[in-house]
Amino acid sequence: MAETQDSRKTPSPTPGTKISSQTPRSARLTTGSQSAPQAREYVAIEMRHDVVRCSLNNWFGAYQTFEPSSEEVAACVRALAANPGARKGNGQKKLTRGPLIKDGRFVPFKVSPSQNQETENDVFKPFKAIAERLCTVDLDTASKTTAEAKTDGPPATGEVVASNSTDTGRAIRRHSSAQWNYDSRPNRAIPGEQDGSTNRVDGYFHRRFTEHDLSLGDVAAICEYKKKREDANRLQLVGAASHLLNQDPVRFAVYGVTIEDCDVSLWYFCRSHTAKSEPFNFLENPAILVKVFLSFMFAHSESLGFDSNIRRIMPFPGEARSISYVYRFAAEDNGKEREHYYRTRRTICDAHRLCITGRATRVWEAEQVRSFDDLTTMDEEVVVLREVWLDEGAATERQIQQAIFASLDQFGAQLKEDPSYSPPHFVDFDDDLKKEVWELFEEDHTLPPCISRTRGHRKAYEKHFLTIVEDFLGQPARAIAKNYQVDSMLLRKVQHIRTAKSSTVRGADSSRNNQNSATALQPRSPGPAQDSIPAREYRQKRPYRLIYKERCLDLDDEAVTSLEDIFIGLRGCFTALVLLFCAGWVHRDISCGNVLIWTDGDGNKHGKLGDLEYAKRYPSMGGSPDPKTGTAYFMPVEIMLGYRLILRDTSQKKRRIEPLTARQRLQAARSRPQTDNADLLPREEPDPLQHHFLHELECLWWLTLWSITCKLGNWNHVKNVFVPFMTENIAIVRKSFFADQVSFHFAALGAELPQFLQPAYLHLQTARDYFSTRLFELAALSTTERENPAEYSLAYAALRDLVKVEIPSNSPPVVRGSNPFWEVVSEGEPKALEPETSSKHPRSDS
Repeated sequence: MAETQDSRKTPSPTPGTKISSQTPRSARLTTGSQSAPQAREYVAIEMRHDVVRCSLNNWFGAYQTFEPSSEEVAACVRALAANPGARKGNGQKKLTRGPLIKDGRFVPFKVSPSQNQETENDVFKPFKAIAERLCTVDLDTASKTTAEAKTDGPPATGEVVASNSTDTGRAIRRHSSAQWNYDSRPNRAIPGEQDGSTNRVDGYFHRRFTEHDLSLGDVAAICEYKKKREDANRLQLVGAASHLLNQDPVRFAVYGVTIEDCDVSLWYFCRSHTAKSEPFNFLENPAILVKVFLSFMFAHSESLGFDSNIRRIMPFPGEARSISYVYRFAAEDNGKEREHYYRTRRTICDAHRLCITGRATRVWEAEQVRSFDDLTTMDEEVVVLREVWLDEGAATERQIQQAIFASLDQFGAQLKEDPSYSPPHFVDFDDDLKKEVWELFEEDHTLPPCISRTRGHRKAYEKHFLTIVEDFLGQPARAIAKNYQVDSMLLRKVQHIRTAKSSTVRGADSSRNNQNSATALQPRSPGPAQDSIPAREYRQKRPYRLIYKERCLDLDDEAVTSLEDIFIGLRGCFTALVLLFCAGWVHRDISCGNVLIWTDGDGNKHGKLGDLEYAKRYPSMGGSPDPKTGTAYFMPVEIMLGYRLILRDTSQKKRRIEPLTARQRLQAARSRPQTDNADLLPREEPDPLQHHFLHELECLWWLTLWSITCKLGNWNHVKNVFVPFMTENIAIVRKSFFADQVSFHFAALGAELPQFLQPAYLHLQTARDYFSTRLFELAALSTTERENPAEYSLAYAALRDLVKVEIPSNSPPVVRGSNPFWEVVSEGEPKALEPETSSKHPRSDS
């Protein structure tokens, strides 16, 4: 029987891109939208290092869905060489008369495609006839005939299992009859569930047995062909693969084929890398092309990149509910009910992405149901389901949270055992802040019972983090092929991708089109923008899914309309950062999508910090060689640049900072002269840059700046620093804005802010003066000195005044405007507005 990914309690199921709802709309630069030239440059720089090439044999060994036997390939060749009847029964389509292979060559291809004068579509039209003929083959019959001829033993029946030595050890299965067929409609867009690219590919392998119109959820592999060799061919395939992975939550990998004249190349796309095979000539090697078709058409759906732990649920005709998905959680700590099922309700975050590799975060509202086939809800509770891709071997968010809580418990135990104990973290904390921290380590009986089986108590500090109900770590995608080679020239150009106006699949969830544009195009960090190929391991990635108890809103959620509420989130984030400081951890991704607002049962609002998957101990030993993603809007300047801000005068480096009181040091930070940009140089001696506690607070500084400017529609002096991707020029502009003694844009910002935000601006300026100077001082310290928590204590005291600013309840509502500097026009190339300049106040960019 045909496999299906979808299920309902009805007889005929129909199968079918940071915790956040959306983030700043300032740059909706995605696979499905017009992207600015800077964004296309970003894709060219970033995506090309994700692509590797390998020999054809190594590609087959690593990525082939299953290994067809020589007898099975021979049976398919014989079918192509046969002369079938005019028509099959049971309503099957009329097959092409005559043999399709004769004397070891494909009959329809009398000359090479480049020499054929017909149109491109007509030249490659015979592939459809080849696939239709292969649909008549029964592989079990071929295996049975061969087995009886060789051994006279029992025939093979059912589903054949073939091992793949270079895979992860999983069995690779195939069907006896073809479950997928090839079609070619290059002038017709394939309907999807999100606004995006036009979805036009030259050819595709799709599900054979469906009772509905074709959609992207039915497509297993995509093809692009050209009569001549063109770079655009592979770029179109990459764009289509990216769009398909964005569109379909069921998909964890995508297969592709490019044909340029006679040369056929095979592609595998997943969240860790993209692999392209060396080409083969399909006219000279027809059996290899038959093997490729065979491996797609008879493959098990999971082998083709469909996740068996997710099932698409189509709505009834006329039903108001949109397309949804049921996720299966199979965890050891689920007790007797080893499998739990959660059905999605609405999308919270489903960002379109330019790059295929990365975390690919999705967040949904969900409800627990009985099973894939029984959608009866277990209770009325609505939870949050989050999916993200992690490196193989990386700690999960639940493990990280448990480690942080263990460190906090140890810290709190020291405070409780010795009331006179004053940790170095508190050296510059005032009494009020110390008291607040002390109270966070008390038992809080108002919190719900602990979900985790490993903790029998709840401390007050836990309310500043999300409650993880359960999690699930899925199977990894394929490991990279042997003897691969990085080939950054495969994507040396970036194509222009057209935009579809609306979703076309019945029941598509329109909330999936809401974009979190600060994170939609996720740049990589740390490290400066450079043209060299980074050292990579291309570690396998595997899907990680969590269920959170609290339904929160992030700072850019469309339901958050009050700046007062945003500052509640900022205060909660600050408290969480203080806790991480006490625990010796850094979050490393403070952004508007990870700062959350939660409303309890009594209607009180609280701030929480989410997304701990990048959190690390500070200092940390080493890290993953594969690039990380982050949020460029709020990234620390040093992390964006990839080097420390230091003074050229080496004597300044050796100067020790005299111990001062918190008040004296803050006053010194305000009045201390700063050095011009010309004096800032990267260190010559090795000094690995790590994300430290001051960087954490700098992220929160940027986030607060964004909250009182962009969220109120005021982009005049910040549009050059709040951009959704990372380049060296942008990093320098941000450094000038944040670290220069004289910054026209920052100084002019104060005059434009309304009166009720003047206190926030003054505290923003005080923190800026202190942080930018303190970065120089930290760079002058030794590594050991820099690891002392006392060196960061005053920074927390300085930023506390900023987040504690009171926002009047009658303040103007927040908006969701776009950054005018990266405005996208409806037709033609996107335009980037020239930055405003003034003859009286020249830009201080360096």
